Amino acid sequence: MTPQALTVLASDPSLLPIPNSDNGNGNPITVGEVHLLLSDETSQTGSQVDTTLLRDGTIEVSLQPATTHPDVDGDGTPNVEDAFPTNPTESVDTDGDGIGDSADNDDDNDGISDDADPDPQDPSNSGDTLENDTDAPPSSSLSMSSTPEGSDSGLLEGGKLSGDIYVFVNSDSEISEVRFYLDGTLVKTERRAPFAFSGDSNGLLNPFDTTQLTAGSHVISAEVDMSNGVTEVLTANLTVKTPSSAPFDPVLTLTWDPNPEKEVIGYQVYFSLTSNAKENDLIFKEDVSTGKSGFSLSSPRLIYSALKDIGIEKGNICFAVKAYSNTKTSDFSEIVCDVI
Repeated sequence: MTPQALTVLASDPSLLPIPNSDNGNGNPITVGEVHLLLSDETSQTGSQVDTTLLRDGTIEVSLQPATTHPDVDGDGTPNVEDAFPTNPTESVDTDGDGIGDSADNDDDNDGISDDADPDPQDPSNSGDTLENDTDAPPSSSLSMSSTPEGSDSGLLEGGKLSGDIYVFVNSDSEISEVRFYLDGTLVKTERRAPFAFSGDSNGLLNPFDTTQLTAGSHVISAEVDMSNGVTEVLTANLTVKTPSSAPFDPVLTLTWDPNPEKEVIGYQVYFSLTSNAKENDLIFKEDVSTGKSGFSLSSPRLIYSALKDIGIEKGNICFAVKAYSNTKTSDFSEIVCDVI
């Protein structure tokens, strides 16, 4: 504010001159003489209003100090108490962040939204108690088992799955309801133990067939309503290893040391499904020689599909070979067994 403005404010406002006015003595009319100006204007405008009493002082003009509007935005909160005196939709800013409480989702700036905060104007009270502790670990978990009894269960999180599994909620607390979701879609609601993802039959878990899912990442989640009113949200990220219902078919690689005799022209390959097979357990598979694509007598190596070429998906498998020439066949090599 300029010094001139301060001088004006400090003076008697009745003595302030009215611009472009004349009191008849060559001086401007002051604010205190405004009745003279009103009287003069009647003659200038041709008004028929009688201003005699105003001019001779019978009617006095009383000057009052100027006042400001006590509630500029008309929201019922006086300007001196209104954090937003020109905004009729806002009057309080609890946390002083410049956002009015009506628009602020966290009035007290305690990190808890107003909808979930029992006292949204008190940053010291967010309701994070033992009964409603948002930081406490859940008392339940998403578990999986390979049996309908749920025995030998483990956490579903991080599971790499194929075929049938048994998914359920395991909890130390009393549960009233569980809502299961698969990749964000509600698939089942359970209101009785054992609270299984696929339901149960007489207390035994029903299987969940993972071959119905595409191979890759999936998410199973559950909203668990406890009897004490607390709801826990559980999430498990898992991987389905095989697409649709395609069978698992391991690849078998068979290698052996070459027969040192120069006359060898090929090998006879035998296999058995008997653990620690003997020679009389071995079954002839095929002849291989340099005529087989990619086969080398100096570095023998064969690749088989367990299911397609041998006829097994899992279990024991044993291999042995015989070298042969144009005139003779060698004894069996060492029998090698493995489990797939």
